[in-house]
Amino acid sequence: MSESDAPETTSGHNNSQSGEKSTKDESGSLDNVDRPDQDDVQDYVDTQNQPKNDEQPQTRGRSGRQFVIILYFALAGAASAAGYLTGYFVDGLSAPAFLFIIPFPPTPFGFAAYGGLTIAIVIGIPLALVIYVSEYTDSIEP
Repeated sequence: MSESDAPETTSGHNNSQSGEKSTKDESGSLDNVDRPDQDDVQDYVDTQNQPKNDEQPQTRGRSGRQFVIILYFALAGAASAAGYLTGYFVDGLSAPAFLFIIPFPPTPFGFAAYGGLTIAIVIGIPLALVIYVSEYTDSIEP
């Protein structure tokens, strides 16, 4: 085999990951062609799946409904805790009457139940009305 029959080594096509060089035979075809690796393919797929300018990107985190429900239970829990602390630290309290009808005992647990239930009702009824109206106003056509 003479030097002219040996495959040429081109330095223009280096494989960036393994450092291998492409070799060209007499016909001019490349034995080792740079092909995109899996990361390049995944990057291309990710760019194709990105929302267009007119589409809203998906938000991460909680929805508005979940936030309101969590806030509702947090406020009712805070009212229960405030009622318990009031009943525990303040002496000489009279018995609270839930909805002016149902008497609760003047104990820390009685005040906790009174505070939690009162706030749950006072906030819950308007919240339920807002949820009802927001779900059915879109279906009504003028």
